[in-house]
Amino acid sequence: MDTAGQDNVAEKPEIMERTGEEKEKQEIMERTGEEKEKQEIMERTGEEKEKQEIMERTGEEKEKQEIMERTGEEKEKQEIMERTGEEKEKQEIMERTGEEKEKQETSDTCREEKGNEPEEKQETSDTAGEEKEDQNQERRERAGDKVDQNQEETRDTRTGEDQGENQEEAKQEPKCSPSAPDPPKTESEQKESPPKPTPTESTSLMHGGSEGRKMTAKLMLAVCTAVIGSLQFGYNTGVINAPQEVIEGFYNATWMSRYNEPISETTLTSLWSLSVAIFSVGGMVGSFSVGLFVNRFGRRNSMLLANILAFLAAILMGFSKLASSFEMLIIGRFVVGLYCGLTTGFVPMYVGEISPTSLRGALGTLHQLGVVIGILIAQIFGLKPIMGNESLWPLLLGCIFVPSILQCIVLPFCPESPRFLLINRNEEDKAKSVLKKLRGTTDVSSDLQEMKEESRQMMREKKVTIAELFRSPLYRQPIFIAIVLQLSQQLSGINAVFYYSTMIFQKAQVEQPVYATIGAGIVNTAFTVVSLFVVERAGRRTLHLIGLAGMAGCAILMTIALALLESVSGMSYLSIVAIFGFVAFFEIGPGPIPWFIVAELFSQGPRPAAIAVAGLSNWTSNFIVGMGFQYVEKLCGAYVFIIFIILLLIFFVFTYFKVPETRGRTFDEIASEFRGGESQMVKQAEELNTFGHADDSQV
Repeated sequence: MDTAGQDNVAEKPEIMERTGEEKEKQEIMERTGEEKEKQEIMERTGEEKEKQEIMERTGEEKEKQEIMERTGEEKEKQEIMERTGEEKEKQEIMERTGEEKEKQETSDTCREEKGNEPEEKQETSDTAGEEKEDQNQERRERAGDKVDQNQEETRDTRTGEDQGENQEEAKQEPKCSPSAPDPPKTESEQKESPPKPTPTESTSLMHGGSEGRKMTAKLMLAVCTAVIGSLQFGYNTGVINAPQEVIEGFYNATWMSRYNEPISETTLTSLWSLSVAIFSVGGMVGSFSVGLFVNRFGRRNSMLLANILAFLAAILMGFSKLASSFEMLIIGRFVVGLYCGLTTGFVPMYVGEISPTSLRGALGTLHQLGVVIGILIAQIFGLKPIMGNESLWPLLLGCIFVPSILQCIVLPFCPESPRFLLINRNEEDKAKSVLKKLRGTTDVSSDLQEMKEESRQMMREKKVTIAELFRSPLYRQPIFIAIVLQLSQQLSGINAVFYYSTMIFQKAQVEQPVYATIGAGIVNTAFTVVSLFVVERAGRRTLHLIGLAGMAGCAILMTIALALLESVSGMSYLSIVAIFGFVAFFEIGPGPIPWFIVAELFSQGPRPAAIAVAGLSNWTSNFIVGMGFQYVEKLCGAYVFIIFIILLLIFFVFTYFKVPETRGRTFDEIASEFRGGESQMVKQAEELNTFGHADDSQV
């Protein structure tokens, strides 16, 4: 027992030691577990911190993005406000100009009626106050849905002050007297009042009604030099008419020398029709290539390069008789057609892009004036005593090298199109320098702003190809209008008159048909000058409608005269009057309008492709008329112009319902009408304008 108890006593300390060791191990394990938990907690905390930092960074980026978006919106609003402010300034200037005109008219009336001086002053004052009150009332009604009653009271107060100022100004006006000078203006009045426009139309044409819109020497030099290409087009259109008999004799002589037999009438007719119509085939190819040249070389340099074709054509046609080759003459007509097809695209584009908006229509008409002057020169040079004879007709066809040399000498001194420099080449400094020379002023900010706006719109659009013009709904309507306008020019019957005018006058029993044709050319030129002076006043659409209607009426008279020629005396004179009237109405509208209105319907991006398509349609219809009229005339006889009457009426209806008025509008404004965005821009501007009035009233 004692031994067992001793053993138990000895074992207890060992057990205690083991238990202590186990406790220590357990404590160590617990500590290790706690450390692991702490480490895991630390790791989780670190991950959460990283996530939080990422979230914070993401939030900061979102805030930055929102700030950038807000900044962009504010910039857009600021631009719209600036545009609205510019429009307000223009409107105020127009109102001030109107008031000055009324004062001037009142002054003139006072000079005539000296005895009623006080009464007329009081009436003028009352009228000015009433007009001012009406204008302010209209403004209040426009903003009435958006501005509260307090704003209306504020405007009423301002209106009362304006009326008081008008009454005081009316009282301060000097008494009517022929020698009474105008009262001296204060500094504020001198700053605010714009320069008085000259009331004559010629001055309006030359100056455009405002500073920076006048006709400068640099602008006139550039336009006239470019129009040399138009003159070449007109000359080569009309030169083939007068010497027809002489050239047909050359064809017969050449055929005899080759085949020892005279040429048949059918072959001669075919060769002559080909000589006339191949010119249009070359024009079709040339006009379709306009975009390739103007986008790569620029407008001015493209006109320079095109003269190479004119020199080549002059050599081919000028030496065709010496080489006894009518093939050279026909190929030369094709080459000069290539040249004219290019120039009919280059010239309207260049003139339209360098001209200020207020003169764009008048200067655009100079292209057609160059064409008709070229036709008239060709008719005069084609007279037998001059060059329309057997020995000099090659010189008649080959002398086109002379104006080409002149253009090559002068054109390098003319500037490149500022729109091409800024929008296509992004050379703002050069564009600004060119604009200063063309406008004759250092302030060209409005032109630059318009071009930049057009450039921004162009960058939003992808590159416009010819196929895209027909696929995109943005361009489908304007390109359709452009094509129909070109068809209305060529299918009106004018080329039938010019190509075969001598033959028509012969059938009308005119004793000197060649001189009658020259008379038609003079009428052609005179009425183009008339169109030059009225196009900015009457508008493009109105003149085109008048021209189409007048041509239809004259074509009816021409048909009656030719049908009754043999049975009724005096019909030959009626036919001459009808042809002259037909030509006159053509030059009022369908002659000049289609060429430059096509450039106005499109912005800078799609313009080259659109002009190429429009030119192709013009030359294609020209070819159809030139090739087919002689055969149709033999088939229909005196009633051939009934076809043109029907076409003219169709074109009149189309123009009335589809063609917009482009007078006094920028390229971007016209293009925005087809984009459908113009109304939205105006709406935004009016809303911001209303907000501005609200802020003013609250202040």
